[in-house]
Amino acid sequence: MTKIKFKIIMTLLTLILFTLFFNNISYAEKFYILETGSIATGVYNDIENLNVVQVGYGYRKKNIYYQVFGGTINQKHSTTYLFSEIGYWRDFTDSLYGKISLGIGYVNNTDDYLSSHNMFTESISIGYDNFYISYRHMSNGGHQLGNPGPNKGRNILTFGVIYFFKLKTITIKK
Repeated sequence: MTKIKFKIIMTLLTLILFTLFFNNISYAEKFYILETGSIATGVYNDIENLNVVQVGYGYRKKNIYYQVFGGTINQKHSTTYLFSEIGYWRDFTDSLYGKISLGIGYVNNTDDYLSSHNMFTESISIGYDNFYISYRHMSNGGHQLGNPGPNKGRNILTFGVIYFFKLKTITIKK
């Protein structure tokens, strides 16, 4: 798939997700994320010390959220990625929450673990206030979806910080 085709498809999917899940987006909570961590599974003798950093932006409306994020996996050949995902957010208390999500994305460099450019991702997170721990899997779906190469994927464990922001309401006095 050419880069232009991929960008068009990703743009259309993003617009569809926004339309389906975020009518009245102005009433949604907006947030930024910053995550850092490392590869969580694998044969550790064969895996170098890998670091992961990602940043993102999202909207949350009630229990549904949408997020776009990009990041880098520093490995033998550094790989950058961009994903779009939709998820379910559950508040257990005023401070404690959990999240699960599914998404699609693109990685720029392939290797034995991320063997094609087009990827899927799923994650599960548990958080307290503005901090959370997340476990994420990225893979191409393997031969079942017609992708080349093995479907090893990457399992990533990260520590994250989330910042919610609200727009100020301006009152005009007469």
